[in-house]
Amino acid sequence: MKKTIIGTMLLLFIGYSSCKKQTTDPENQQVLTDAGIQNATAAPAACGTKYLNLAIDPVGFGSFLYKIVNSPSNPVQSTTAVIGSAGNNQIGSSLPATTVTRMTGLSYDPASGNCFGITGSAGSHPNSLVKFNVGDPNVVSIAPLFLIGGGALNLSDIERNPFNGRFYAINRAVAANNRLVIVDVTTGGVTSLPLSTGLPLRGLAMDCGGKIYLMRMTGVSGNVYVADPGTGGIILGPCAYPGAISPGVLGANAEMGLHFDCDCTRLLVTGNFTGTTFQLTDGLPACLGLPSYAALPGSIKPTVDFSRLN
Repeated sequence: MKKTIIGTMLLLFIGYSSCKKQTTDPENQQVLTDAGIQNATAAPAACGTKYLNLAIDPVGFGSFLYKIVNSPSNPVQSTTAVIGSAGNNQIGSSLPATTVTRMTGLSYDPASGNCFGITGSAGSHPNSLVKFNVGDPNVVSIAPLFLIGGGALNLSDIERNPFNGRFYAINRAVAANNRLVIVDVTTGGVTSLPLSTGLPLRGLAMDCGGKIYLMRMTGVSGNVYVADPGTGGIILGPCAYPGAISPGVLGANAEMGLHFDCDCTRLLVTGNFTGTTFQLTDGLPACLGLPSYAALPGSIKPTVDFSRLN
């Protein structure tokens, strides 16, 4: 009888210890949360994502650098200017000769702490590679871009692929049939990928695994495509983005930025340059997962590109 009582007490203690571990172990808490069970004793850790925002003044076409924290689906979102040694956030403004207008793409290299920007066929420094430290956008170096093998250039939306370390961009030289290219940021050489997209594109982004997303504007919203990083050809799409990128009658076919938040929401992020409201959105088309869409009007400046920061 005594042995039976001791055995019963031991089983109760083991059961209590097991239950206690399930309610205090963070990994088990995550499993319970994912199953839809609320934990009243522990709040989930906040997830913060940071990315850079290239904005263009619609009047003087100056290029400006901002930092964005979080997104519509992951509040609280904020946009702040990155102030350099000249006391402002204008790219290249330390000297009149280096002030960059109409910059069309921005990327960040975490290994060096440098940003690499590109210009298209217009602006103060056409078809150029712009380099600066992420902490000081006022001081830049500028070098010419050139297409290996010859041909026309009109680049936009440069982004570093975290999988292979290459910098990809869109060449819009053939307006209705854009092509993905790889930019060598040490030489300025541009290499075209073998296949063209057959599309006029307005956005380029990558997830942390290196998958390439492209956006084509359709009215005030857009279609998302997935491209092969080796050939540049389209392998998925069109996938309709589920909400307005550039709202209002002035917003059709907007110049825009595209980003993928792989740190927190795993959603695409967009911003617009034209339109009646400069708004930040995040979402995902139905063909890439459950459709999702949220927007914050008036939360950003006129945007042409984003770059991953963390």
